[in-house]
Amino acid sequence: MRSGFSIREAMDILEDEHNRACFEHIRMRLGSGDRAEDVISEVFSKTAYGSYLSGFLKVLPLKKALGLSVRMSSGNEEMKKQLVSEMVYPLAMFLILLCGSLLFSELCLPALLSMLGGFTDDLSSWKVTAILIRTVSMSMLGMLAGGMILMLVCTRRRWICRAYCLISEKHFLPLLSESVSARFILFFAQCAEMDLPTRQSLEVMAQMEDHPLICMLAREMDEALRSGTAFDEAMHSRHLDPSLYRFMRIAVNTDGAKEMMKSYLAMSEERMKRRLKRLSRLIRTVSYAGCGVLLIIVYQILMMPMNVLTQF
Repeated sequence: MRSGFSIREAMDILEDEHNRACFEHIRMRLGSGDRAEDVISEVFSKTAYGSYLSGFLKVLPLKKALGLSVRMSSGNEEMKKQLVSEMVYPLAMFLILLCGSLLFSELCLPALLSMLGGFTDDLSSWKVTAILIRTVSMSMLGMLAGGMILMLVCTRRRWICRAYCLISEKHFLPLLSESVSARFILFFAQCAEMDLPTRQSLEVMAQMEDHPLICMLAREMDEALRSGTAFDEAMHSRHLDPSLYRFMRIAVNTDGAKEMMKSYLAMSEERMKRRLKRLSRLIRTVSYAGCGVLLIIVYQILMMPMNVLTQF
């Protein structure tokens, strides 16, 4: 369609056995007089592009709305893959360690202590160790469960904006603020690549109802610009990464907003990688250390009978 083909011509070129049924449905709907925007929005409603397309069609023609939806969906997926690839393995390892420690303290350790009772009467220190392992494991699992529940509540559409505003204003979790700022600039840069004016870009982003944080930030910035605030000052929001303001000040003075947004995204990506790697390394270190402690405890218990026998 960017090359000037109509919807029907584009479908004739792209049609194959996998999409033939879908294209036939679109042709039938278009033939019956339905608007192309309504048909395409319905077809893509259950895809990754649907969360963007329905809102974009309110302010953009079909060709630009489709292109922008593809760009934003691809960029968002890349950011998600980076987060998942860095954090899934260490978090899974830590969770397995906690569950294993709890099972060890509840099932294995009592049996080992019962066996050890035949060789010595002084088991007070080992009982304290068992209670300590159980307490720490249950506490950490409780904290993880509570954190997951809190995250699920805070990420609901009704609460996500309030939760993020509170976190960003109190400067908790800077990684979260940087991640949201990077997504905001990513989407803003995609609009700029489509040659949309700043005001229209903000209107487009304000239609992203399935992405409440981006929608909120776009509306805040649009209100600031309408009140006469300069572009770089409008970026100086308490809900955005402070370093973004410095980038935008340079952009205004050099008339290179697109290049500065790309530079900020590159810097943000590298900074996020470093922080995720540091966090991942910390979680892995704690997990390995926990496994080592459990192995040492088992070894000491198993060696206790031999130590008692060597005393005779």
